[in-house]
Amino acid sequence: RGSVQLGCRAVGAEAMTVPDVGAERERGDATALARCMQAIRAAWPDEARGSRRVLLSVRGATSYGAMLRALDALRETEPGACEADPDAPGCLFPDAVLGVQR
Repeated sequence: RGSVQLGCRAVGAEAMTVPDVGAERERGDATALARCMQAIRAAWPDEARGSRRVLLSVRGATSYGAMLRALDALRETEPGACEADPDAPGCLFPDAVLGVQR
């Protein structure tokens, strides 16, 4: 257990996986987050197979819109990617939730 580290190839202590690059680039942040989830699925295929849930943990002043974009990016690479096949490459973690790590 742990947090995905910057670069999305290792797990360790709590860290910011995708750095906040500012409000003008929030859409880019969501794209980077989706790429990170794809990298995780590729790096750990056995562990990722059948995994549908991931926890999004935010810190500080994060806008509601940014949280929704992040949850969407965690779920699928494009709208509807999980509908036909939950194991399709574009279906990431369809049961993504917002929570607090303890």
